[in-house]
Amino acid sequence: MDAFQDTSTQWTLAVAAAVLCVLYVLSKQFVFRKGNPPPGPRGWWGFMEILQANRDDSLYEAAWGWAEKYGDMTFYTVLGQPVCVLNSTDIVRRLFSSDEYKMLTSDREPNVVSEFAWYNGKELFFTPYNSQTRQKRTLFHKMMGIYGEGVDKFESVVGKELDRVLEEMDIARATGQDVPMSQILAKSLKIILYILVNGDMGSEKVSYDVVDVLERYDTAVNQMLDVQTLTALSFFPALRKFGKYKKLCDEVRESRADAEKFLFENIKSTYEPGKVRGVADALLHFQGQPGHEWLDNEQIKGFLAFSFFAGQYSSRFAHMTSRSSLLNIVLTLTHHPEIARRIQEEIESVLGDRIPRVEDRMSMHYTEAVIIENLRYVSQLALSSMRTAREDIHIDGYVIPKGTQFPVNQWFFHRDPKIWDDPWKFKPERFLDDKGVVLPANHPVRKKVQAFGIGNRMCPGEAFARSRVFLFVVSILQKFDLLPPENEPLPSCDPRDNLKGVVRQAPPFKCRLRNRLDEEIKA
Repeated sequence: MDAFQDTSTQWTLAVAAAVLCVLYVLSKQFVFRKGNPPPGPRGWWGFMEILQANRDDSLYEAAWGWAEKYGDMTFYTVLGQPVCVLNSTDIVRRLFSSDEYKMLTSDREPNVVSEFAWYNGKELFFTPYNSQTRQKRTLFHKMMGIYGEGVDKFESVVGKELDRVLEEMDIARATGQDVPMSQILAKSLKIILYILVNGDMGSEKVSYDVVDVLERYDTAVNQMLDVQTLTALSFFPALRKFGKYKKLCDEVRESRADAEKFLFENIKSTYEPGKVRGVADALLHFQGQPGHEWLDNEQIKGFLAFSFFAGQYSSRFAHMTSRSSLLNIVLTLTHHPEIARRIQEEIESVLGDRIPRVEDRMSMHYTEAVIIENLRYVSQLALSSMRTAREDIHIDGYVIPKGTQFPVNQWFFHRDPKIWDDPWKFKPERFLDDKGVVLPANHPVRKKVQAFGIGNRMCPGEAFARSRVFLFVVSILQKFDLLPPENEPLPSCDPRDNLKGVVRQAPPFKCRLRNRLDEEIKA
């Protein structure tokens, strides 16, 4: 028996070694054909470092070390796929927004996620940058209604849902139990998105079935975006038909089909031409307008899917990334009551007892600084963007080959100690001038934060995302003090402790709420 086991082990090791050698040869094939690429890990040990980082979901850690070693760009290959990690805001700005390079770096290629979850590139993210993409971006801004008269509708939808969720929090608080903040807020964000898509309906009419279906879709897509899973499904397509990978692919397909019923099919069945209730109706309206012949049902479904999941690679928009931003900021404020108190003082000074509006962002400078610092501090996507080189790119004596992918190393440059004083500390004051006014977007310090991307593919939903987080944070702190839970530990808010998954999110957490009106009455 021992001899058999020894032989089996030897065969396993031999096969593993052979596979590694084949993978190594594949990874080298691009390097020697395209001139002088930027510096990066090379040779066998470089290959093993890359393989280990992808296997352990620690690519962000490896990319940090490469940034310190190689400078602005780190070039390597994975199974023949060239990758150039961008490690500074200056090189990102130069490649993505300068006239010399921006049209060469504006494409994104469809991948396994877009194939299974987002209608194979018929959404707005995994697409080449062409005239149709520009049409989609223009249409996207119209649909989300963040400009002009649309602000009133947005505030109305969010305001009604906030009334409901604040009441839910207060009821939970009154029981004396710790309040499951992450669960309550995640559900609320889904409800808001569904109402915006569906149209005129109160949040009380959104059934638990809708929330559960969207949660299932959300979970399945996030599992597919796991680094190891995404790598396996992308480079070894045959795995999609076997074992756990087949199960996951089937789950994404099935949950997407169920979500379609709520996000599109049920709405389309009751659509009346000329009567626009929400985003889905507006898309159906434009479907029949001149110049929108490309907008078929699959395009609309892809558009709505993008609205739900958009920005998992580069932006901070829609449900998943808004959830991450909101939960992280609430967790951080629970850890830092002195910061929460300063926001409350600003609320008392600017708002008094009235409900917040989007336009109040212009007057609440400290609150805006907290939201910006949250984007820097958390950096929900450690490596974002994933654009693709349309042609060979010549820059600073290097050649970046056509087809190279460009991850943006936010994890590094949002915490580079050469740029940021005490980078692992949450300090909203970074973004305020000597008079306490938030720094303008074109200020050199603000330009070092690129959470929403830059250039032609900059996140189209920045205003939506930041407005929604602002309204939630202000409304919660206007009514409650955030306190640590009594019956379980409060998870760390340090982003180094919460780094699993493509979108970095706070773990589930609870806290105690103290009604500020009750405290005022007692006083």
